[in-house]
Amino acid sequence: MPGAVQDAMDEARLDGFTGDNWFLAAHGLGGVLSQDYLLSGDANVSAFKGQALMSSSLLREYRSIQEDGKTGFQSSVPTLTVGGTKDGLTRITRQAESFWHQETNVQDSQKGLFPLAIFEGLNSTSFVSGSNPKAIKNHDLLAEVDEASAHEQVASTIAAYFSRVVAGVSTSTSKATEKILAPLVAGMVLETSSVMKPSCDEDPQVNPKEETCYTGSIWN
Repeated sequence: MPGAVQDAMDEARLDGFTGDNWFLAAHGLGGVLSQDYLLSGDANVSAFKGQALMSSSLLREYRSIQEDGKTGFQSSVPTLTVGGTKDGLTRITRQAESFWHQETNVQDSQKGLFPLAIFEGLNSTSFVSGSNPKAIKNHDLLAEVDEASAHEQVASTIAAYFSRVVAGVSTSTSKATEKILAPLVAGMVLETSSVMKPSCDEDPQVNPKEETCYTGSIWN
């Protein structure tokens, strides 16, 4: 990955790019590689001001529940997570989980760094062009938005986000995305889902007062 990033930066400079506003945009598994790269310590990492993850999400391994119960992320690189309600690979339930950690429960020092943009009717294929590998074709859901319209929505949203990052303006998740994710997040909170916090199984006390783990479902 470092070599590929350096090659891409060199090519951009050869094409006449003279600015210093570098961003990464990645789809699917590329989003995993993008995150790994930004935490790799490579010499070029500091040049990147943010990233956009399409049909992908911030990895669970790079976040943890702090002593106060809030979610902390290893990286503070501004990141926009972009998804669709018909994504068959990075499902809408995974994005709801991300929303809770990145917006609702995130520690104060990282508020506004990790917004989400979820679009009605877009699937994983809506973010790319051309033919897809069989694995994606076999698992993706059917999109309800044509490719041109999907690309226009996604491109304008990412461009606007990058512009805000360059201007130093914090970005929160839109009300439209919150509305889509709200019922899913509510269900996860109600059952005290383990993808939010682990259960307090190892504590010998009954219902211990712990911020870092759950003592049982709220409805119970």
